Amino acid sequence: YEIVSRDWSSDVCSSDLDIATGTAVSGRERAELDEVVGLLVNTVVLRSAVTGAMSFADLLGAVRHTATAAFDHQVYPFDRLVDDVRPVVEAGRTPFVDVMGTLAAPLPDVSLPGASVEPVVLPPVQARFDLTWAFADVGDAIEMRLEYRAALYARERMARMAAHCLRIAEAVVAAPDGALALLPMVSADERAWLHAQSGADAARPSDTVVSAFARVVDRAPEAVAVRDGA
Repeated sequence: YEIVSRDWSSDVCSSDLDIATGTAVSGRERAELDEVVGLLVNTVVLRSAVTGAMSFADLLGAVRHTATAAFDHQVYPFDRLVDDVRPVVEAGRTPFVDVMGTLAAPLPDVSLPGASVEPVVLPPVQARFDLTWAFADVGDAIEMRLEYRAALYARERMARMAAHCLRIAEAVVAAPDGALALLPMVSADERAWLHAQSGADAARPSDTVVSAFARVVDRAPEAVAVRDGA
């Protein structure tokens, strides 16, 4: 999702980006907390420098190193980090990260005497971040769900972004050492639409700016060419 987020921010083929994304940790790193009832989740910020010249294998190694180092400090509360650093944050925005990525492990089987138990996924009432990539391990597959601020993004755009993510996943599995800038993110239909919007097939004038300027000079050699100021 960092590759797609990078393109979401800028052109993957021409720019280098320093991206900060967030992820969630269970907050139960101590054995005595395993039986405690309640939500102990903490947010950890992962910062990565992504360039179009990198391969997916390079990016994966860099992110693994960053995540391992960040998880060593996962007990540091995110709210305290915000209080200590005091970043300048716009109203309605989340400090440090706008994009979140989570991976949920398979749910354990739960049995209670005289009762049947099954998980229930509740729809989010309000998105906490601009965009959240929520992945879930369901055994023989990985499910992906996007949660986003509807005030910022249309459903159609998020559907395209999800398709881009799947297309990139297929590409990096086939060629993990290829440059990120060359990953085939858009579909054939999207590529055709972009080509049409670019005007690449439109008729272009046969002369240049220099030749057009020369014709004007020939017609009115005494006219003012450039005026500075009002």
